[in-house]
Amino acid sequence: MTIRIRRATVEDYRGIEALLHDAYPAPLVGLLTERLQEKLQSNTCYSLVAVDESAIIGHASIDNLDTSRVHFGSLAVSPKYRQKGIATALTTAKIKHLEQLRFQGIAVSEAVTHHPYSQQSLLQAGFYPVRVLLGRHSHEQLEPYSSVGFVRLFQPPTEKTRLYLPEQYRGIASSVLAPIGTFAYRDSDSQETSKRIQEIHDEELCKPNALLAVRLYEKTAPAEIAYLQERGFVIAGFYPVFIEENSRLSVVVHMHKVPSPLLDKTQIHVIPTVEQLFDFVWQQYEAQNVNK
Repeated sequence: MTIRIRRATVEDYRGIEALLHDAYPAPLVGLLTERLQEKLQSNTCYSLVAVDESAIIGHASIDNLDTSRVHFGSLAVSPKYRQKGIATALTTAKIKHLEQLRFQGIAVSEAVTHHPYSQQSLLQAGFYPVRVLLGRHSHEQLEPYSSVGFVRLFQPPTEKTRLYLPEQYRGIASSVLAPIGTFAYRDSDSQETSKRIQEIHDEELCKPNALLAVRLYEKTAPAEIAYLQERGFVIAGFYPVFIEENSRLSVVVHMHKVPSPLLDKTQIHVIPTVEQLFDFVWQQYEAQNVNK
C-alpha cells in the first residue's frame, strides 16, 4: 500500500463524492457535497486528496483563504483506511500550506462526533477544542448531529484583553482557553445589552440551531449572556478572536439554541480532552429540558 497526498482537481469530484458516502452517515453527505464542485474550482479553497494507487481514500480542504479566519473543511477517510495516520497527514499538509502562504490569523475546524478519530487528529496537529454544538441540523429531513469546534492560532498575540464574564463561567472558560493564553476577568455592572443584540429579531432568536456570538471584551457581555439564556440558548464554547486589526487577542462566547429535545448522550462520542467542555454544555441542555 502506497498512499500519497496531492492537491485535488475537478476531475476528483466523483471519487470524493463516493468517499463521503462511504465515510459519513447519509444525512450528512448532502451537506458535504453541496458546494464541493464549486470549491474544487475556487481560488479561495485549497483541497487535498489522499490516494492509494488511483483510489481516493481521503479528502480535506481549507476554505476562506482570502480572510484572516480560515476554515478547515470536512475531513473524510475511508473506513478501511482509518487508524493509519491519514487524517493527521491531511491536516498536517493543510497546515504546511498555510505556513508556506505565511498565513497570519486563526484556523477553525469542526469535527462531527460520529468519528472521534477526527477530533484526535486535530488535537495532534496543534488544534484545541473550544466549542461543542449539540444536535445540529440544517434541514428538517436531516437527523441531528453534534460537533466539536477546534481552533489553532497562526499569529502570536501581541496583547490580550480582559474579559467580562460572570464568575460562575470563569473556571470552564479558563480551562478551554488555557492552551491559547491566560486571560484576566472583569466584573460588569452594566444591565444593558448592546445595540447589536437588541436589533436581533425575535424570529431569529426563536430559530432552532441559532448561533450567536457575545463579545466578552464588551461590558454588556454578562447581560447579553443572561438575556440569551432566558430565550433558550446555552453557552457552547469560547472562541478566540483578534480585534483592532489583529493586534489584540480576545474571546467571544458562542451561544447556541439546541434544536432537538431528544438527544441521546450515548450517541455523542468525544475524546478525553473534550469531555469537560462537553459535560458543561450537556448540563445546560439537560437543565433547559427540565424547565420546559
